Amino acid sequence: MPRKLAIVASRATIDGAYSPFVLASTSATMDFDCRLFFTFGGLELIKREPRLEGEMPTAGEGVMSFTELRSACVEAGVGLIACRMSMELLGIGEDALIDGVDYAGAAAWLEFAADADIALYI
Repeated sequence: MPRKLAIVASRATIDGAYSPFVLASTSATMDFDCRLFFTFGGLELIKREPRLEGEMPTAGEGVMSFTELRSACVEAGVGLIACRMSMELLGIGEDALIDGVDYAGAAAWLEFAADADIALYI
């Protein structure tokens, strides 16, 4: 059975964007079952056109842009889960989010996170 990594992403900042996706992409290469739960500000990270707080670093040699990193996670099978309640409170429709996102509430997320080997809140 693969190890599980559960990450809650809640901030639309540069560090709040890169950190969960770097950890998720790394965990995917290590055969973890990784899922990211996006709530409140974190929903910005899975929008088709994200607006992040702070200056976006320029991707250099060996460093992916944020959107490249996010795409790599999707391709690697990392689960991206949008919080339904946060979407409703913020008025965000499914059409604003990238393809490949699942939608769930806190109870469904906690079912996965309860058995995670590692759980992080970013």
